[in-house]
Amino acid sequence: MVEQEVAEKRTQSTDGGLKSASRTLLRLQRALEFLSLFLLKLVDTDGDSPSTLATTAYDATLSQHHTWLVRKAVRLAFYGMPSNRAMMVKIYGTEEHSEADQLQMRLGLGGLGLAFSLSLSL
Repeated sequence: MVEQEVAEKRTQSTDGGLKSASRTLLRLQRALEFLSLFLLKLVDTDGDSPSTLATTAYDATLSQHHTWLVRKAVRLAFYGMPSNRAMMVKIYGTEEHSEADQLQMRLGLGGLGLAFSLSLSL
């Protein structure tokens, strides 16, 4: 796909028109990396707030691809995230969740991480 887009000169758009599918896939891959890291931290950590966990995951993944202004805006947006309790209700559907629920979440996220790692090697 990349070779075809380079051959067709679709990777360099000066008028903002045609967008590259390769670039879109790269952005999707970066977003999934952030999301999987954030959710793993959320499941594995009980004390930290989701905004702190999101900031940590963002700093490790997406921040290197953003300008200073975007990084500051993202950090500001993270302050509006819900509390741990509200986030767990969204994830598990109830305030109470068992170890089995957490294990299932970890296994699912582990599979997402494996899929992400495999996609990097393609």
